[in-house]
Amino acid sequence: MQKKLNPREVRNKLIRLSEALFGEPAEVDEGEAEELLAAAGIDASELDARMYSRLNTTAQRYWTKQQSVPPLLKQALEELRPASAPARNEKELAIQAKSLIERLVETAKLVPALAKYQTPRFATLYRNKGQITESDKDLIDKAKSEIEDKLRKMGEEGNEP
Repeated sequence: MQKKLNPREVRNKLIRLSEALFGEPAEVDEGEAEELLAAAGIDASELDARMYSRLNTTAQRYWTKQQSVPPLLKQALEELRPASAPARNEKELAIQAKSLIERLVETAKLVPALAKYQTPRFATLYRNKGQITESDKDLIDKAKSEIEDKLRKMGEEGNEP
């Protein structure tokens, strides 16, 4: 009969088994880790979110006691912090803004390619029809026409040899 292992011994045994199967953590690159997780039916981004949530809960215990968060916990929180999380300072805000603009530019670059296949059609909806004036409708229609013209020109430029 085996003796009952304490949590530290269980963790150490699990680490030894894991290293025997997969090698040292430094030997497994990100692509291989994602491949192993996918083979096990685990979504990597979902795992990141769950880990971040658990670590954040642990860190909150320190924050509520007004104690400093251990460095490794702090590092793990930084590395697993979701991109969708609100910015905590000016630097993070600038990084998020840059990322958003890059995504918008990449999306905008797709418009001419899509226009080759089918020209977008705009439908104008006016909320609270009783509160919108004819001049407001004219401004909206003018903006719609300008956008359609720009898209048409972009599509024509994309079709040139």
